[in-house]
Amino acid sequence: MIAGCGTDNAGRRRVELQRLDDPQEGEGTFLDDGDAWTHIAEQARRGSPLHLQALALVDPIERALIEQHAGR
Repeated sequence: MIAGCGTDNAGRRRVELQRLDDPQEGEGTFLDDGDAWTHIAEQARRGSPLHLQALALVDPIERALIEQHAGR
Protein backbone atom coordinates (compact mmCIF):
# COMPACT_ATOMS: atom_id res chain seq x y z
CA MET A 1 0.00 0.00 0.00
CA ILE A 2 1.26 3.49 -0.80
CA ALA A 3 0.63 5.81 2.15
CA GLY A 4 0.83 9.58 2.32
CA CYS A 5 2.74 10.57 5.45
CA GLY A 6 2.49 14.35 5.45
CA THR A 7 5.46 16.51 4.56
CA ASP A 8 9.09 16.69 5.62
CA ASN A 9 10.76 19.76 7.16
CA ALA A 10 11.33 21.22 3.69
CA GLY A 11 7.65 20.89 2.78
CA ARG A 12 8.11 17.95 0.41
CA ARG A 13 5.47 15.25 0.52
CA ARG A 14 6.37 12.06 2.37
CA VAL A 15 5.20 8.83 0.75
CA GLU A 16 5.88 5.38 2.20
CA LEU A 17 5.25 1.80 1.12
CA GLN A 18 3.63 -0.29 3.83
CA ARG A 19 1.82 -3.54 4.26
CA LEU A 20 -1.94 -3.33 4.69
CA ASP A 21 -2.44 -3.36 8.48
CA ASP A 22 -6.13 -4.29 8.62
CA PRO A 23 -6.76 -6.42 5.54
CA GLN A 24 -10.15 -7.68 4.51
CA GLU A 25 -10.57 -11.30 3.47
CA GLY A 26 -8.38 -11.98 0.45
CA GLU A 27 -6.15 -8.94 1.04
CA GLY A 28 -2.84 -8.55 2.79
CA THR A 29 -0.26 -11.19 2.08
CA PHE A 30 2.71 -9.57 3.83
CA LEU A 31 3.87 -10.29 7.37
CA ASP A 32 5.31 -6.80 7.87
CA ASP A 33 6.46 -3.70 5.98
CA GLY A 34 9.84 -5.29 5.28
CA ASP A 35 8.16 -8.23 3.58
CA ALA A 36 6.19 -5.80 1.40
CA TRP A 37 9.37 -3.83 0.62
CA THR A 38 11.18 -6.99 -0.49
CA HIS A 39 8.30 -7.99 -2.77
CA ILE A 40 8.10 -4.53 -4.36
CA ALA A 41 11.87 -4.30 -4.89
CA GLU A 42 12.06 -7.79 -6.41
CA GLN A 43 9.17 -7.13 -8.78
CA ALA A 44 10.68 -3.77 -9.79
CA ARG A 45 14.00 -5.49 -10.57
CA ARG A 46 12.09 -7.86 -12.85
CA GLY A 47 10.74 -4.83 -14.72
CA SER A 48 7.18 -4.63 -13.39
CA PRO A 49 5.87 -1.18 -14.41
CA LEU A 50 3.53 -1.07 -11.39
CA HIS A 51 6.30 -1.78 -8.89
CA LEU A 52 8.74 0.58 -10.62
CA GLN A 53 6.10 3.31 -10.38
CA ALA A 54 5.55 2.55 -6.68
CA LEU A 55 9.27 2.97 -5.99
CA ALA A 56 9.34 6.20 -8.00
CA LEU A 57 6.60 7.68 -5.80
CA VAL A 58 8.28 7.18 -2.43
CA ASP A 59 10.55 9.80 -0.94
CA PRO A 60 14.34 9.30 -1.23
CA ILE A 61 14.86 8.25 2.40
CA GLU A 62 12.16 5.58 2.19
CA ARG A 63 13.51 4.33 -1.13
CA ALA A 64 17.04 4.03 0.28
CA LEU A 65 15.68 2.03 3.22
CA ILE A 66 13.74 -0.25 0.87
CA GLU A 67 16.79 -0.86 -1.32
CA GLN A 68 18.99 -1.50 1.72
CA HIS A 69 16.44 -3.90 3.20
CA ALA A 70 15.95 -5.72 -0.10
CA GLY A 71 19.69 -6.17 -0.59
CA ARG A 72 20.33 -3.85 -3.48
